[in-house]
Amino acid sequence: MLATTSNVKPSTTLLADSFWMKIWQSGALSIQEAERRALGSQRLKEAYSSVPFYAKKAARDSQFWSKFYASRVNS
Repeated sequence: MLATTSNVKPSTTLLADSFWMKIWQSGALSIQEAERRALGSQRLKEAYSSVPFYAKKAARDSQFWSKFYASRVNS
């Protein structure tokens, strides 16, 4: 059974990611799924932030890594 938002606190990773936090707060995602996606966004940032093409995009858009993860281009 999924935990509800009333008894589970978001992790620091989710709290730091305003994109996934906003979607979770809207009720569109369970907290577990929002946490998973926030971690996925963090992994993309770690893997691709050294590539100039992605670094430029991330410099212009603070939510770039979350949007990139949400696009599923990396799947």
